[in-house]
Amino acid sequence: MTKPSETPNPNRAERADEFARLFGRHARQIHSYILTLIPHWADAEDVFQETSTIIWEKFDQYTPGTNFRAWACQVAYYRALWFRQRQKKVAVPFGEEFFRLVAAEMVSQGDLLEDRHAALADCTERLPERDRVLIDRCYAPGMTIKQAALDLGRSPETTYKALKRIHRELFDCVEIAMRNKD
Repeated sequence: MTKPSETPNPNRAERADEFARLFGRHARQIHSYILTLIPHWADAEDVFQETSTIIWEKFDQYTPGTNFRAWACQVAYYRALWFRQRQKKVAVPFGEEFFRLVAAEMVSQGDLLEDRHAALADCTERLPERDRVLIDRCYAPGMTIKQAALDLGRSPETTYKALKRIHRELFDCVEIAMRNKD
């Protein structure tokens, strides 16, 4: 039974939908941003989870129509700073100024990275199916190229050559897509 104070608020539901849409669109970039600030994957994953919670809790402070990714990365920046302060007893290879500059660069390059990622996804879709299968298999979590080659009935040498060719095709395709975007 719902209490009167628990009656669903349509505006709150709309905000929740907006959050889900924006977070779903930008979660990968936020996670990548955190990885540039926190070099150890497990630590970065913890900071990402904490950041995600904070972003949801503070979503009422986000101004609709503004740059969600930049706002969320600012939250992530402060969460990463907090994490690094907690880790002071562990030696870090770079100082706070370097940390701040990397964070600023990631935010400023975010749109470019997003465009390049979209172009890469489009270019990958254009590859022949056998090339997509090879890439999916070789870069599956925990898979080595040698093991993927054996699983696919290929020699490691021909697999490395095929990957080199595919990487070049993808690079060229992304570069063309980015030039045509301007």
